Amino acid sequence: VINYSEILPKLPAAADLDLKEGVSYNDLVNRPSVIMPEWMRVNPGNSGESMLYQILSSPVSKEWGHDHSQEIESSITLDMLKDWIDSGAKE
Repeated sequence: VINYSEILPKLPAAADLDLKEGVSYNDLVNRPSVIMPEWMRVNPGNSGESMLYQILSSPVSKEWGHDHSQEIESSITLDMLKDWIDSGAKE
């Protein structure tokens, strides 16, 4: 069981995301990114094509006004997120 509050950064919700427990899964998995609708926020089985993983693992979001990769304090947390996505992003 994944506890999203341990994985996701504690940021104010943007892009119409509701990151509260019990609703965050439906707002993240198989939902298009607001900034890049051709990408899923979380693409189950493919962290390389998941916007959430990309913005947290690289400075790509710096161009959007905030480098989200600075929010991740531990490579273990990022590895857990990657593993969760790559293993199918199960609820």
